[in-house]
Amino acid sequence: MAGDLARSGFQVTGLDISEQGLAKARWRARSEGLAIRFRRTDLEKRTFTGPFDLIVNINFLLRGLFPVMVEALSPGGIVLVETLLDGPLAPPTTNRGFLLQPGELEQLFCSLPGSILHVSESPPASSPSARLIFQKV
Repeated sequence: MAGDLARSGFQVTGLDISEQGLAKARWRARSEGLAIRFRRTDLEKRTFTGPFDLIVNINFLLRGLFPVMVEALSPGGIVLVETLLDGPLAPPTTNRGFLLQPGELEQLFCSLPGSILHVSESPPASSPSARLIFQKV
């Protein structure tokens, strides 16, 4: 997704705790001629240096990070989240705490300063995931 955003003219910053992951992302960006900044960051420390117009969070769940993300947005900025739901078809994991419960993603954002523009959950018969688009006021 970062590559698609960079190709569309966005200034993109990729964050990861893993130097290996960042090295792989840098290599891929260079091989595609994309100008993407990468920073090694431990998101469990809940620090963001904004403002950002768009924050994309895919398959990473740290519930306490959502208010920090919203705080780091520019006015009118967007957070897009897609992550895994717990359920019978959820991928096996050693820590079920990294899986959302049905309806939980909407609850995590409903009291934050802004509007939920979209929220959906995949049906239990497919790979269970939740998606949300939130816009800061």
